[in-house]
Amino acid sequence: MSTKTVQFRVEVKNMQITSGSFQVFGVVEGYVGAVNNKTSFQNNTFSAEIKENESEYYAVTVWINKYSIDGTAYNVEDRPLSLLATLYLPKTNETVVVSPESSVASIYTFARMTSVDDDGTVHMKGTERNMKIAYGMKQNIYLTEGIIGTMISTSPNGFETNSYPMFNSLCNLYYYCLTNPVSNIGKPFYEQFLDYAWHQPDTSNKNFLQAVRNMLYDPFTNAGNIYQMLVGKEEIYPDSLLSMKNVAEDKKAPNNWTLTLKSNSSGAKNFIPSGAAFVVFDADDNAWIANNFRAGSADSGTHCPVYKYDATPADFSPVQGGGLLGVAFGAAVSPDKKYISFGNFG
Repeated sequence: MSTKTVQFRVEVKNMQITSGSFQVFGVVEGYVGAVNNKTSFQNNTFSAEIKENESEYYAVTVWINKYSIDGTAYNVEDRPLSLLATLYLPKTNETVVVSPESSVASIYTFARMTSVDDDGTVHMKGTERNMKIAYGMKQNIYLTEGIIGTMISTSPNGFETNSYPMFNSLCNLYYYCLTNPVSNIGKPFYEQFLDYAWHQPDTSNKNFLQAVRNMLYDPFTNAGNIYQMLVGKEEIYPDSLLSMKNVAEDKKAPNNWTLTLKSNSSGAKNFIPSGAAFVVFDADDNAWIANNFRAGSADSGTHCPVYKYDATPADFSPVQGGGLLGVAFGAAVSPDKKYISFGNFG
């Protein structure tokens, strides 16, 4: 069985990582397990040999032990602090970037299949289908090669909702948990964030990624207090909640830390989704959405958008013709999921 050498690069703004360790895991059911023992690295880069034709989806946990900023050395071995990235092996031809952005994007989109040990080790387990959908959504937030996703950073998201600023705020939370200044109530920043993020009453959060994973169980707990931790601090990752334009200061704090993405393209500029009703899924995980009316008019819709597993329009979307008119709940899929039927309001 052949192997593929995957290159990794750790990127945290303003920092040179001088000492850390990493471990790569297969995450698809039947192939779940460590690719390597926990391995030390220096100077931000490392590589791993991964067997091809096994799991196609992988996750890497990276622990930072020592780093430097402007030549000053820091040691964080007194508290577990890990980063996370996910990759799809068949299409990984460039360096995989491991960063606060990759960590937040991966922990959010793979959350239902993820647990985090007290030492910061991230475990994922799911079907190939689970991973395909989660990875596709992760790419909408942050690409494996280290580029912000188009969907989260542009209209109808970007600065039109708070998800892109919230994403950057979460990255700032990681940065300050790493540098660990005194928080606004006098406790170390790292300790304060772990306290604020939701956790079971009889346990406590032990590391950043565990706290973020737990925060997704209840994103409302201490939402405003978590936001306040960043008030007055430099935006290391810019365009965060703090700098949202045309938003009053007392409206910038979120009431929960849920990241949502909007998609308003059906695949044709003159047929945007409007009045969506019933949804059915085919064998390829395409979502066929009943569409009630044509946006900008009083007419019933004569089109229905179809979205791929990553929420982008299918190549043949939107579906038109065949008597489509104000479909509403008139959508059905055959038992074998190969055939889709639409009715109309008449």
